[in-house]
Parts: sequence; C-alpha cells; structure tokens
Amino acid sequence: MLGLIQTETPYYQANPPAPKPFTTLAKWNDPDYSHCPQGSVTCPMAWGLRIVNSESVFVYGAGLYNFFQNYGQGCIAQEHCRDNMVSVENSTKNIYLFNINTKTSDNMVSVDGQSRVRQADNRRDFCSTIAEFVRGTYGPIGSQTLTLKSKIEALLDSNGKFVERMKPMYTDVAMEDFVSVKSEGAKGDSRTDDTQAIARAISKWAGCKVIYFPAGDYVVTDTIEVPGGSRVFGKLKPK
Repeated sequence: MLGLIQTETPYYQANPPAPKPFTTLAKWNDPDYSHCPQGSVTCPMAWGLRIVNSESVFVYGAGLYNFFQNYGQGCIAQEHCRDNMVSVENSTKNIYLFNINTKTSDNMVSVDGQSRVRQADNRRDFCSTIAEFVRGTYGPIGSQTLTLKSKIEALLDSNGKFVERMKPMYTDVAMEDFVSVKSEGAKGDSRTDDTQAIARAISKWAGCKVIYFPAGDYVVTDTIEVPGGSRVFGKLKPK
C-alpha cells in the first residue's frame, strides 16, 4: 500500500538519457529503454512508478510529475515532456490505483508496454487525473463484482473533482524573505534530533517568511505544529 506518493523526473533528462549515468541490472528488474527511438528526448525518462511481477498493490493518491527537459521547461506549454509515466508489468491480480495525477506525460498508465490511459482523455487544469485504475480480480478462483466507493467529499472541489494545486515556485518572493531551518540549529545529518530546532523555526517565521529545508535527513521525534498559511518547502537529498 502506498499513499500520497510524489515523484519528479530528474531535471537533467534526457541529457543524458535514462538509464545513464547508471547501468541497467536485469536481476533487479531495472527498466529497459532499448525500445526508445534513437535520439528521442521524451522516451528515455525515469519512470514515475513501476509495478513489476506484483499483486495486491494499492496506491491511494499519487502526484507523478515531469517539469523539465535538460533543465529547460519549454516542453510544459504543450504538456509533452515525456511519453510514459506509470508502468504495470506482468502484474495481473489486484492492482488498484486511485487518484493518480501525472504531469506532461502522453501516456499516464501503460500495461506490459501498451498504453492503457492517455492524458489527452483526462486533462485537468494543472495535471491529468484519473479517479481509479483497476487491473485483475481478487481470489485464485471465481469472480466478483467490484463496487468502487464514492469519492471522499473533503477531497473534492465545488465541481466534485479532486482538489489540486500547482507546486509553488516562489518566483515573486525576495531572497531576504526566505529562512533556513538551519538558522535555528537544525542539522539534517540523520543523527541530531532536529525536533526543537524545526519547531522554533516554524514558530518564529510562520506567516512572515518562506521556511526552507536544505537537502538532508532531519530527525523528528515529536509532533511539530505547523500553523495554517505557513509556507514550507525543501530540496530533495540526492540518492
């Protein structure tokens, strides 16, 4: 079970194209890009989500985004930065995907290399969205009727659609209006308990500055209250 997951395609792709700078290892079921046309910049991209040789997979909410090609954003205007985003491979039993949102991918969901859900049929204001995608039936024998539950009203807008918001870019915010949690003593070193430092930063700056988390591993051992209207963002730690 996965809930509210988010992925973003590496900003540098397809320069170099996937799988570079890494080497594909078949024993780990790494994706194969040999089918991509020579010179394509929209095919050899890291997958947002792959389900391989699996069963009983439940995904409750996903934002799978691609904002760049080689650090440029010219592809966003046409909503065409990549060809594919979600791949279901050799998985035919109990695959449930609910509230799946993709950005700039022609094919939202592919099954065994074939497109099954296209963004052209599911466009929204910011992303392309599907409420549910189900593959397979439950149980080793027999069949059943699948009844999908109603959408949760708290997650819907006035038109009955899932609420979505664009990732904030803060392009109109001055540099002096950003503050790092490290200014209050947070370390992000995976060893130091950063709970109090982060709590101080949020308590001190919420509502007046954008609170920034530099890339790192922050240890939090207690609940931290974040007031409504706070602006908090961070940078992913390279793996």
